[in-house]
Amino acid sequence: FSPSRGNVAFACSLEGWAFRLNDFAKLYAKKLNCNSESLQKALWGPYTYNAKTKKVTKIKASEEHKKPMFVQMVLDPIWQSYQILELQDNHATAVRDLSRKLGISIQEKEIQRLE
Repeated sequence: FSPSRGNVAFACSLEGWAFRLNDFAKLYAKKLNCNSESLQKALWGPYTYNAKTKKVTKIKASEEHKKPMFVQMVLDPIWQSYQILELQDNHATAVRDLSRKLGISIQEKEIQRLE
């Protein structure tokens, strides 16, 4: 099993969500104008993304301080989403705004459950 092959799912049963690496690869491939299959492999490999240069580079042993792409493009956004929701009084509005910003769709009935 390997996330880079798309045969591993990450999930939170308490919150009711799950994803595979290819879900994020497809999302970012559109934004970065690149191939989602290549991006999927890079997301699970020892690579980092430089937003200024818009380049993916392999993390060298001397660059251990750099965040891997999985952290940059998957874990950090999930963590930031939870932080935003914790700070908002109106969770439904926060979820709508966040989903728009991330370019993902959430059914309205799921959002209304938060009210």
